[in-house]
Amino acid sequence: MKNKILTGICILAVFLFILTVSISLPIYHRYFYFLQIDSLQIIEDSGYSKQVIKDAFNDVMNYLTIPWAEFATGELVYSAEGKAHFADCKKLFNLNAIVLLLSSVTIVVLFVLHRKKRIKLLNIFGFNPAFYSAILAITLPLLLGGIIAIDFERAFEVFHKLFFYGKRKVTIDFTEPYYESELCVVVMNDGAYANAASLADFSGAKITGQLNTFHYTVIDQIDGVQKMPAMETFPAMIVALTAGAI
Repeated sequence: MKNKILTGICILAVFLFILTVSISLPIYHRYFYFLQIDSLQIIEDSGYSKQVIKDAFNDVMNYLTIPWAEFATGELVYSAEGKAHFADCKKLFNLNAIVLLLSSVTIVVLFVLHRKKRIKLLNIFGFNPAFYSAILAITLPLLLGGIIAIDFERAFEVFHKLFFYGKRKVTIDFTEPYYESELCVVVMNDGAYANAASLADFSGAKITGQLNTFHYTVIDQIDGVQKMPAMETFPAMIVALTAGAI
């Protein structure tokens, strides 16, 4: 009976080890994210240099992966709500690290005892414990993925109720705004619309917005303007504005 229980513990430990290692690999290999800075055009869209972006990312990841690290975002500013969100995320990062450590220790102890014949890890139907751990590592993510695909919003809500303990416990419906911003129309300070005081003053103006954003679709609410083709980035729009195209 003892060997059966220890074999079950071994299967679970190896499964948890595979799972947490899979999570840890992208977390601790930051170069993967740095490679995306150019391809995702983060510099163009944000207006920040690559070094500023990398420094901010490193500070956030240090906070998430080093238990005693304080929250920081390099030169970038952050809100209290944003800091609270990452405080909740830090708990999940710490949980992953703890499970990885415990599962590693459990595997080493069990295999050492097995080699010294203090215990016997059993083969089940001719397969060793690692086989069943691998089966779990494949089937469980597929099962969870299927459930999430059926009802993503419900799965999202349950996930946050289980793992986020603070004010951000449920994030689908906020009782208070998480982020507020106001739309504006950027014009040349010496142009025809420099003194515009209302949307009506832009009648006849050529206006555009960023591609695939509501900034572009909201132009339809301004009467009398000429809606120009959307542009991919804000810098591209600035160039078009200074050139007189919009």
